[in-house]
Amino acid sequence: MALLARTFRCTIMANVQTYEGREFMSFKKQATVMIGNAVLGVFTCYLYLYFWIFVSMAAPIINLKAFLSLIISLTLFGVLNASLIGRDQKIEWLYASFTYLGAIVLFVAIFWLF
Repeated sequence: MALLARTFRCTIMANVQTYEGREFMSFKKQATVMIGNAVLGVFTCYLYLYFWIFVSMAAPIINLKAFLSLIISLTLFGVLNASLIGRDQKIEWLYASFTYLGAIVLFVAIFWLF
């Protein structure tokens, strides 16, 4: 029983929970990261459309000038997540990446359907 209690011991700190030497984000911080990345994903789509319409001047939707907006968005993605998550938490980076890409895919799917 002592082994079981020691195995499932979880210490809660300010915004990080530690479980057997591994740190996890609290629910509040995880929700902030997910919402921030979803908003950033939608912002990426609008920024891409802005570059496509106003910079490329009616070129095909897939072009080099519009892809420059992705550099801006990926830089914002890196800065946001580096400040909120940190470098060593790989699972949280995966969650953030999937949320960001999921928001983009959802926006594109809705954009193409209507």
